[in-house]
Amino acid sequence: MVKEDKVVLENEEATEVASLSTLDDQPVDEDSVDPKIYEVGYIIVPSVHEENLASEVGKIKSLIEERSKAVISEEFPSMKELAYEMTKHILGKNERYSKGYFGFVKFESDRNNISLLKKDLDHLETILRYIIINTVRENTMSPHKSHFAKRIETFKDSSTPRPKKKEVETNPMTEEEMDKEINKTLENLEV
Repeated sequence: MVKEDKVVLENEEATEVASLSTLDDQPVDEDSVDPKIYEVGYIIVPSVHEENLASEVGKIKSLIEERSKAVISEEFPSMKELAYEMTKHILGKNERYSKGYFGFVKFESDRNNISLLKKDLDHLETILRYIIINTVRENTMSPHKSHFAKRIETFKDSSTPRPKKKEVETNPMTEEEMDKEINKTLENLEV
């Protein structure tokens, strides 16, 4: 029996609903299932030292490779500020995190391997949170520069001369003159 879970993903431009199928511990005949493209987005706890980060990513990637036909693309995790504080129960204690290492792996796999991968990822204590979504093979990441930023750069590089800013002469004030100006301004406000 197949259960259908809805996962809502929000970004700046649109809200998209991704459908993720999981199985109730009943294997699906691999010959009857076409492989689909999935992406695992994950956050690793910030308590992992940067020198150990590559080995933690290696553990995640090896679990994915065991359950997939091919890895299509990946992004090595980088430290990100989280939108809200997250809690993870580690060694009998609730730990709170406001940042974490975010990365992703896109891969091709059969549907029945996704539920197995989920169980594998649930056992990794260094993963603060993860999500598995159906996606497409093509690179859907937007470029880092927005359309507005490109227009500004074009304006900066244009050959039209810009008007020069008017330079204002400033005469340094003594402390006594500054006190008189402040008192005068305060008197005007009291009226």
